[in-house]
Amino acid sequence: MRDWLADRTALMGMSHALNSGRASVLPVVPGMAASPGAVGAQLLHREESERLRKADLYYGLGEHRYSRWR
Repeated sequence: MRDWLADRTALMGMSHALNSGRASVLPVVPGMAASPGAVGAQLLHREESERLRKADLYYGLGEHRYSRWR
């Protein structure tokens, strides 16, 4: 998942979503001369990557059973 976030295609997709108004969160840096998508996508991807780095991931096995991803 972190590798996908680091991919330029994912970053461009997030930037497009932010610039076109299709995102519910729009982080901005006051005084920065860049589009909201250019700045916001970088910030959102960096934050999400950090959350994933600290996360414990699980996958479902069915019937209310799950296992931790190692």
